[in-house]
Amino acid sequence: MGLKLSTSTVNDWIHATANILYPLYQCQRKAVMQGGYVQIDEVPWNIADRKGQSCRKGYAWQFRDVIAHPRGTYFFYHKGSRGGEIPRTQLREYQGVIQNDGYTVYNQFENVPGITLLGCMAHVRRKFVDAQSTHPLAAEAVKYIATLYSLEENLKNQGATADQILQERQRLAVPILDGLEAWMHAALMTCTPQDPLAKAIKYALPLWPRIKRYTEEGNYHIDNNPVEQGQRSTVLGRKNYLFSQNDRGAQDHAIFYTFIISCQNLGITPYHWLKHTLEHIDLDMDDSQLAQYLPYNFPPENL
Repeated sequence: MGLKLSTSTVNDWIHATANILYPLYQCQRKAVMQGGYVQIDEVPWNIADRKGQSCRKGYAWQFRDVIAHPRGTYFFYHKGSRGGEIPRTQLREYQGVIQNDGYTVYNQFENVPGITLLGCMAHVRRKFVDAQSTHPLAAEAVKYIATLYSLEENLKNQGATADQILQERQRLAVPILDGLEAWMHAALMTCTPQDPLAKAIKYALPLWPRIKRYTEEGNYHIDNNPVEQGQRSTVLGRKNYLFSQNDRGAQDHAIFYTFIISCQNLGITPYHWLKHTLEHIDLDMDDSQLAQYLPYNFPPENL
């Protein structure tokens, strides 16, 4: 349009928009946590706040609601920390299911009353796939896991109910999982400690109780893939804009990604949602009024 704006002016507008959305962002966090089944993953973001030095690596956390009628996702960034204090504070008073990879910070929730920890079969599979290049025996584990995924795909294609899925998992998946566990114990005796196959097995066995728990309910996921898919936009963004200049910019990103990716997950055009929300939202609104503007409450006529 021929209008020249300074970078600082545009940045100020972006920060101002993030500030306006912040109360709604807090409402989104509550909505995601209320679902009772969240998947969690961390993604590295580059922060360029060290003069004369390369970017430091910070981490953003994504908490994704994966119940039958999900409410979206929630990103959180605090000084780039990947420490255990992040899930501990974000999941305070949380009751329900937590699904994640094998990152050790989640061990703190293993025996917390009211919390169920699930593992991720996809992470287990990747390590066995990688091990195939140096140890052909790893292909056996991949076959076991492929059978489990085939069962899940068949149940999905059949439109099976949660009760039917539970029944078939107990009947078919549990024996396969038990067989794979026995195979891993035997295979571990055939390789050296530094062998990639040994590392894959040593990754899987301590997590096996969490890995198997998906068979205890028909609505549990076999893996953490849905939340990982939600990281793709941030990875693409990182390639485009390279870094945030400071933690404040990364916090703004967490707010915007929360809503953009929630809209995408729910089949909503992010621009339509954002335009509608900014035209109607009021900073004096209470939580119940703000909740009307969350993506999962977006009026169908505005899609």
